Amino acid sequence: MTDSREEMEALRAALRAAEARADGLAAAITGASGTAVTLHAVDGVHRALAVDGTEALLGHTAAECHDWPDFWRAVVHPEDLERVLAGLTGPGPICARLRRRDGSHVDVAIHTATRADQPDLVHALLLACGESRRLAAENRVLRQRLDGFVSNIPGIAWESYFQQSAEMMTVDYVSEVIEPMSGYTVEEWKQPNFWLELIHPDDRADASADAEAIFQRGRGSSSYRWITRDGRTLWVTSRMSIIFADDGAPIGLRGVTMDETSIKEAEAQRLEARMREEVIRAQEATLMALSTPLIPIDDETVVMPLIGTLDPRRIEQVQQTLLDGVAGARAKTVIVDITGVPEIDAQSAEALLRAARAVALLGAESVITGIRPDVAAALVGLGADLRSLVTLGTLKAGIAYAMNRRR
Repeated sequence: MTDSREEMEALRAALRAAEARADGLAAAITGASGTAVTLHAVDGVHRALAVDGTEALLGHTAAECHDWPDFWRAVVHPEDLERVLAGLTGPGPICARLRRRDGSHVDVAIHTATRADQPDLVHALLLACGESRRLAAENRVLRQRLDGFVSNIPGIAWESYFQQSAEMMTVDYVSEVIEPMSGYTVEEWKQPNFWLELIHPDDRADASADAEAIFQRGRGSSSYRWITRDGRTLWVTSRMSIIFADDGAPIGLRGVTMDETSIKEAEAQRLEARMREEVIRAQEATLMALSTPLIPIDDETVVMPLIGTLDPRRIEQVQQTLLDGVAGARAKTVIVDITGVPEIDAQSAEALLRAARAVALLGAESVITGIRPDVAAALVGLGADLRSLVTLGTLKAGIAYAMNRRR
């Protein structure tokens, strides 16, 4: 009986000590911005049964936590959720971001444990990470974000730092796109001034001058040619800005280098096409001038022998040449010889009449030579007044007519 009483007292003392340790642990957890949670796990869903310290850590009361259908999905950052759920049965703590009531996140270390006789109960201890752990988590997130950005840049991201001077640069970081683009590895690129060795010899001086100018301005761009490992020539453009130390001193450059070979080739093709068009236009103008020559016979007579088809564009050129020639030479007689024109239709005949009338307004007389039966028929068919127009059969007759008019 005595043994039983003593045993009971010992059990009561052990219980009081356990309760004291639990109270002390809860107080320590609260003071350390931590939370103790007991969760009921059914088919991967964890519902909070007992909660202590959530308000200090997460801003949520215990009652609010009890109302959540699934504790982890309510508080764990979506990017960390899968890792948390997978690590609940693991031996070590799980580092994750928990969402607070105000929308911010806190980094915590999650310690979990279960009892063999109650496998559906998960006891979790959530402790806020220290400053170094928080910074490490932020750095990890930032690195993931930057890596995501860099992997989607259609070019090379890089950072170069000065060794002794701005002329001696060492690449501290270069994205992996460098190898498929240039043929050289990341490690090769980290050799001092390796970037300058790849530049086409004809472009190195300009590239160095651009880098110096950018160093003075703070940011800018430079375009030049690269010679790749396999001998290809690439046109690249580097857009860059200065890296400053905490004290404001420039210590390097960072930027992005883009392959713009296709753009340069397209620009060259457009330029070549424009040059071809200019040459063609010049040739056409020369041929047009040669096909409508104005030949002076003497101080008062000019002759225009026409050969070939008279299309609308050429007819316009004929009229303009006649008017310019009459005004410039002060000619009194203009002979238009159409012997070499294979066919004169109504439109061409009308154009010749308009040219003759325009010449008459400048005080000169028009003589059309090389008149054939079809041309005569076309002129008559127009029903125009031809009395002011001299028409003759041959150029020789036209020149003789002009000479006789001067006597």
